[in-house]
Amino acid sequence: MLIASQSHPASARSLNQTTSPAVILVNYGEDLLASLADRIIEQNLPRLPDLSQAVVLLPNLHSATALRRTLLKNAKQRGVQALLGPRITTLQGWLDRQVSLPQTRITPQRRLLMLTEVLLDHSHLYGKGSPWALAENLAELFDELTLHQTGLPGDYAEFVQLLRSAYRAGTPAAEAMGREATLVHTLWHAWHRQLQADGVVEPSTAHILKLAAYTDNRSAADLYFYIAGFHHLSPAEAEWVENLLEKGQACLVIQGAHHPGCEDAGCHPDAALEGMPGLPHATPSNASPREEDPAGAFFDTVFARQGPPLRERALEFASRYPRSPVADHLHLFAAAGADEEARAIEIQIRRWLLDDCRRIAIVTENRRLARQVRALLEQAGVQIADSAGWALSTTSAAAALERWLQTVEEQFDQQPLLDLLKSPFVFTRQERQQLNETIYRLEHHIIHGGNVARGLERYRQQVEKRRHALGGWTEQQSEEILDLLGRVEQAATPLLNRLEGRHRPSLYIAALQESMERLGMSETLAGDDAGSLLLRQIGTLADAAADSGMEIGWKEFRAWLGHTLESSHFCPTVAGSQVQLMNLTLSNPGHFDALIIAGLEREHLPGAMTPSPFFNNAVRIELGL
Repeated sequence: MLIASQSHPASARSLNQTTSPAVILVNYGEDLLASLADRIIEQNLPRLPDLSQAVVLLPNLHSATALRRTLLKNAKQRGVQALLGPRITTLQGWLDRQVSLPQTRITPQRRLLMLTEVLLDHSHLYGKGSPWALAENLAELFDELTLHQTGLPGDYAEFVQLLRSAYRAGTPAAEAMGREATLVHTLWHAWHRQLQADGVVEPSTAHILKLAAYTDNRSAADLYFYIAGFHHLSPAEAEWVENLLEKGQACLVIQGAHHPGCEDAGCHPDAALEGMPGLPHATPSNASPREEDPAGAFFDTVFARQGPPLRERALEFASRYPRSPVADHLHLFAAAGADEEARAIEIQIRRWLLDDCRRIAIVTENRRLARQVRALLEQAGVQIADSAGWALSTTSAAAALERWLQTVEEQFDQQPLLDLLKSPFVFTRQERQQLNETIYRLEHHIIHGGNVARGLERYRQQVEKRRHALGGWTEQQSEEILDLLGRVEQAATPLLNRLEGRHRPSLYIAALQESMERLGMSETLAGDDAGSLLLRQIGTLADAAADSGMEIGWKEFRAWLGHTLESSHFCPTVAGSQVQLMNLTLSNPGHFDALIIAGLEREHLPGAMTPSPFFNNAVRIELGL
């Protein structure tokens, strides 16, 4: 199912006051970026074109270009043809540039490696489970605890009592709860001892330390911050924003609508301040009653948390508005399958382009559907900017690397070997037509003709048989196949030396890089957008492994590499596209002429929490999460 809606620019702005309120709500249906640009220009009108003292902090940078364009348009309406500034960035990006820490901040790759090392040192706590999978789950839990500034009690008995109270556990549950408590408590403190011993900090702790350090930064006293589009702040971030608000150095711009009584529990979900804990002074300064807004009332009625059941609310709303205020702008389409849905999206996008819509967005959490839509639109000559991108592991560059590793692991099995040799990423210095002919003879005459499934020596033996048994098989053709097999073996040698036993991660990375060099893969990948990202990620793994003395097996190394490629996202650069493809998170704080929300199946709808293997909701609340 998909929802297609077409919106129209709001005629009025909610930021047209002459004063400078600290917290501003931009009503739904209005363009937050346009409202923000209005506020920045109006507030700095005497200083134009100089906006160098203004800093705009956004949840992500996907809307930065649109904001700059809107700022310049507003400035030109006031006779200013160019602007100096403002600086537009994310909160994390701003802190990284402004604050240096004495400790080294480790990368996520090194954190996973260090956590796995801690787990291997306490293998008695988790039995036969995978330390790598457990390390990923622990990293998420430890991040939450850190960002919410929730430290676990140093005394184990106190921690167990806290859990027992939260679980309301009796004697039967004590044993299972004890295992969970022991695992989390022991590893939390072991992890922090390891960080302290190495003199490093992990990313979440670094973020909090930088927030604290910047609070006392006197060099920032002449800056003014516009913090816009956020729906949630961690306690530490909320404290940082509150400090700026109290100093009169910031304006918090939030998409939402003020509802009287929303300070009480169970208020409407669009009460934006509900997601901003720790902002006691963040009362909206422009919280005057809204003008009659039938579309806004429609969504208020749909999403009300309290009151009568939905059917009763719908009937009451229909009595007030006999004609639906969204009937001309919101449409539902129920597709019979993924192919029909993708085709419907493509057709609707092309219709909107013919209607001269200039800002079109497709929002979906279904990446398979996104790939189908992108392929259909590109076939139709419509370029699409994919803001969310896709996992690096799914690119052709990563697929070539995967086939190479499978070739080495599976004793040069014919399927991954042939896939690798046909890849455009290997042996590119050899004349391609000659290489293709050699690969053809290897595949049809040696592998299929000789019924050889795997093994370099078996391939070579078959070459010798063919050399003597068949007419028309020249000596040169035999030598070309043997030479190709020899180059494959030479490239594989560094990895073959690491398949058995346990080695330091740095040795695995060095072997991988050496094998890729010998294949000619490194040089070719460097000229490919996804390939260059792949090389950078492998370089990141090399940096993470440089100081690690732990020893792991080949399977553990593959799990580490696979996690890195799966968690890295590749976003191809497309300039000037009128159509953007994105997930729900990246759609904020965008504003579009037309919008499709696609893939509204249960498994792709936002809001479903991925259950953590640690603690139930009651315990998480007890811990302040």
